[in-house]
Amino acid sequence: MESNERNRLLTYNFNEAEDKINYLEENFLNPLKKAEEKTGQVILPEKDKMTLHKIFGIIETNAMYINLSTGTEICGLYTTGCLLEHSCLPNCSYNFDMKNGFKIIVEAARDIEIGEHLTTTYTHVLWSTQLRQQHLKDAKYFTCNCERCKDPTELGTNFSTLRCIGTEENPCNGFQLPTNPTSAASEWACQKCLVTIAHDQVSFITGRMNDEIEGVLASEPSPNILEELIDKLSQFLHPTHYHMFTVKHALLQLYGTHKDALIGSLGDELLIKKLIMCNELLKVVQTLDPYSIR
Repeated sequence: MESNERNRLLTYNFNEAEDKINYLEENFLNPLKKAEEKTGQVILPEKDKMTLHKIFGIIETNAMYINLSTGTEICGLYTTGCLLEHSCLPNCSYNFDMKNGFKIIVEAARDIEIGEHLTTTYTHVLWSTQLRQQHLKDAKYFTCNCERCKDPTELGTNFSTLRCIGTEENPCNGFQLPTNPTSAASEWACQKCLVTIAHDQVSFITGRMNDEIEGVLASEPSPNILEELIDKLSQFLHPTHYHMFTVKHALLQLYGTHKDALIGSLGDELLIKKLIMCNELLKVVQTLDPYSIR
């Protein structure tokens, strides 16, 4: 199992582990060392910082997360399971046998060709390429070059696509895509006009949108508020951009359940709107996760 010690050295993960190791030393390892000196019995031979950092690295790089029925999340190390390669379009799914020592069960999600590598996903299928790549770089220290990551449109879903507003002199209603989607420094270019956007501008814009969306959703909004937010976001985002997906998904759950939009009060026009939106999101999910792995 890889520990990625060199890659972790100057990262947030290393510094976070350092704090935990200092805590362990102060509260457990130093008292243990004194007890060993007193009794002359070695209980834990290796307890230096580098060994502990290696252990942290192995867990962070290879652990699989298990959600318990209590809502608690734990992580487990599986010497065979961790050999599954990563792909944003995986061919295997896995689950855990909670009644049999958390034994991992790996299943083929589709027909697998002879010689084809077995893959799972180390990230979330409903994250954009930029978010997935950043997570893989921060947590697993590699860049994914799967079919979805290399496609600026994310298999035609436009899950990251921005709407181009052009310039004051030449307004535009085209769409902007990354010229090199697997690179964090990629510029974004419009397919209709000559306007480009730097990667840091894209990160800033989508980050601000994310903050606004989280704030609105946390306020227990009405359907009307979410409809207004969708109209606002649609000026800057493709209709199936991941931010639009998030808000539309939340809105669909309110249609028929919120006091302002109970099922008996929904007219034909709104029911048709809900059906169209459901099919729109379903098409995205069926494209990005066709075998319902995640």
